[in-house]
Amino acid sequence: MAEGDRSALDDPDACHAFERVVTRLEVRRPSPPGAFKRAAVNAALRQAFTVERSPE
Repeated sequence: MAEGDRSALDDPDACHAFERVVTRLEVRRPSPPGAFKRAAVNAALRQAFTVERSPE
């Protein structure tokens, strides 16, 4: 594939295996630095999922 030979994609099993490898590589790709601040994300999640309790 790296040399431009696309014949492996004609085989459904090989094509599926290639797609799985590409997907795993994309998942493992590191996030760009400064993409988000973990503290800000955690605060937003806490706020979104905090249920205010009414006094009993």
